[in-house]
Amino acid sequence: METANGEYLGEVNAETTLIGRSGVCDIVFPEDLSCSRHQAQIDCVDGKCVLIPLSENTPVYLNGRELLDRGELDEGASIAFGAQSIVFRTMYREVQPGSSDPHVPSTAGKDQVVIGRDVENVDLHLDHPTVSRRHAVFHGGDSPAIQDLGSTNGTYCNGRLVSGKHRLSFNDRVEIGPYLMRFDGEYLHLFEDREHAGILASGLCVDVEQGSGGSVRILDNASVSIGVGEFVCIVGPSGSGKSTLMKVLSGRSRSSLGTVRIDNMDLALNFESLKHQISFVPQHDLLHEDLTLARGLSYTARLRLPKDTTTENIRHLIESSAEVVGLSERMDTRIADLSGGQKKRASLASETLSKPNYVFLDEVTSGLDEVTDREIMSTLHTSARSGTTIVCVTHTMANVEEFCDRVVVMAEGGVVAFDGPPSRALDFFGVGALGQIYDCLKARSVEYWRDRQSANHGVFSDPPTLVEPKVSGIGLAKLGRGFRQYGILTSRNLEIALADRRGLAMAAVQSVVIGFVVGHAFSDFGTGYEVPNSRASLFLLLALCSIWLGCNYASQQIVGEFKIFQQEHDVNLSGIAFVLSKFTVGCAYACAQFAVVYLLVHLLGDVVPGPIHLHLFVLFSGVISGVSMGLILSSVAETNEQANLLVPLTLVPQLVFSGIIVPNLPEVSADLSQYIIGAYWLIEALRDIVIHASGSVQALDAETGKVVEVEAEALSKAVVVVLLQAAVMLILAVGFTLRRVSR
Repeated sequence: METANGEYLGEVNAETTLIGRSGVCDIVFPEDLSCSRHQAQIDCVDGKCVLIPLSENTPVYLNGRELLDRGELDEGASIAFGAQSIVFRTMYREVQPGSSDPHVPSTAGKDQVVIGRDVENVDLHLDHPTVSRRHAVFHGGDSPAIQDLGSTNGTYCNGRLVSGKHRLSFNDRVEIGPYLMRFDGEYLHLFEDREHAGILASGLCVDVEQGSGGSVRILDNASVSIGVGEFVCIVGPSGSGKSTLMKVLSGRSRSSLGTVRIDNMDLALNFESLKHQISFVPQHDLLHEDLTLARGLSYTARLRLPKDTTTENIRHLIESSAEVVGLSERMDTRIADLSGGQKKRASLASETLSKPNYVFLDEVTSGLDEVTDREIMSTLHTSARSGTTIVCVTHTMANVEEFCDRVVVMAEGGVVAFDGPPSRALDFFGVGALGQIYDCLKARSVEYWRDRQSANHGVFSDPPTLVEPKVSGIGLAKLGRGFRQYGILTSRNLEIALADRRGLAMAAVQSVVIGFVVGHAFSDFGTGYEVPNSRASLFLLLALCSIWLGCNYASQQIVGEFKIFQQEHDVNLSGIAFVLSKFTVGCAYACAQFAVVYLLVHLLGDVVPGPIHLHLFVLFSGVISGVSMGLILSSVAETNEQANLLVPLTLVPQLVFSGIIVPNLPEVSADLSQYIIGAYWLIEALRDIVIHASGSVQALDAETGKVVEVEAEALSKAVVVVLLQAAVMLILAVGFTLRRVSR
């Protein structure tokens, strides 16, 4: 016997093993007050072991289901009660290396074993889409170690991402995709496939801060158990904590107290290694609507599946996922043109491409008609029958009894009023239809439902404090995945930008109008000393236009897609790759837009000395600076509207402190402008080009009225300063985005 974290507890005796808090028990938990003195016993006869619950107050769970009588124990069975989670182990069986049997050791007899999905080129075959073809290698001998081979989804040891060769110690746990292996000091044993455990949550409490100080509890000592392959619906009135419970169960948010165990592992401590087996479909559709369904699913597959997954395999997975949700005939349809129910099913297809073991759906049938609701529920029921555990929050009770295996009823205050089969819920609440449960919940106090549920299923009176989760390091493997994701995201962002025909048309009209107006206004610089002033005014407008076009486009990119990014980041998406891809496409888009502006100004306006390519080089650096500035705004804004309001606030300082509108700035402002005002440096660079092209430029000094030689900062210095400013702003945008997604 061992804990879910691998701590050895003791051996099961030949006949009877007693478990409890009392010192006379064979396996003792003296500090767990929620454990009864005699909690359970294990009887072994003729090689078969049976678990028998003994406590009247604290329930015993076997493989995530409450044990009411007795249950036979198989290899890897999970036993839970109180704050404890135990794994039942039998003795290992010998086998030759390379066997794919997931319940036997697989590295015995070899000092080096390659592990992966490729049947022909590995010693240990793990057949799952999230496993790379050559995923990792086990090194035996005097220095046993596990080494990741640049896999897409990583190799984990004791919940931590492995980078390079990682030395193994006795009883270390190695996780690859949905597979779990244990090191016995000499060999790795693939003794458990995570598909055989379920979810056990005990004593979950969530407290949220109040504006006036203090906090309010929105989830109160919630305990639920969910078996493998079950379709579970969480129901209850608005504000009862349904979505909060589901987000905690899926690892999308953390509880203040209590624990969630998935596949016998603490979710908070092992989220990094478990997250690839958990999918979350939020209430609102998070899809790129300008893409077709096939293209959208293709990008999701390329981001989440191993880089060595072939195009044919990806196509097969996409077709399979679409077929399961009934969208095979809509693959070439733009997502924006799908119906509400079809978009919900498209979201489900996107989240199940990587074959997760657990799928959580928040209000997936919200706003749908009764027929579509039934279609969605039937689809989820079918998915559960294939072995995927489905947990769904819903307000609609019409199809729950027909399709669901289990229902969790929440009462106000975040209290679990009932957890069990829908048929038992009718007897529990004394109603003839599930829809009448809401009236029953209103008729009784929260305390009544809490006490009644505790009496039927036990109470976790002292929820354990949540332990801080382990945080994985960056490592070379993550950096490699980041570069690959950057390429995929850049391709997707570019395709989305080009697919937005209305946006392209508006951008083209915008560029033509600005270029025509500015070119027409500066068709004649005048004569004499008017020329330098006219040129300076044109330089100011061009500098502001370059910054504004970049800033305006980029200000929508993060905030407009943040929920999608958060969804993908919870799986494996790099925040750095996400922002850099937005930066790259934003620069290309805005530079193309500004090139139209400059071309019209050049054709319609008076002649500006200097090579055109140098002018564009300088002004394109302004576009880059504007894109970085816009990404900062987009990373801090909560809505697109907020981002739009912030854009002018960033451009006004560029106008005022550029040195053209107000030539004699206060000394402090003049010094500050040389550090943070990109327009100032762009104008200086353009002046330097004109000076070198003309030999010299003379102008009237506004203060003395004398003719003076115009001077400017060096072109190279000015451009370097602008690009350094852009780099600093880009780093800040990445930081703000990562900070925001971690909240």
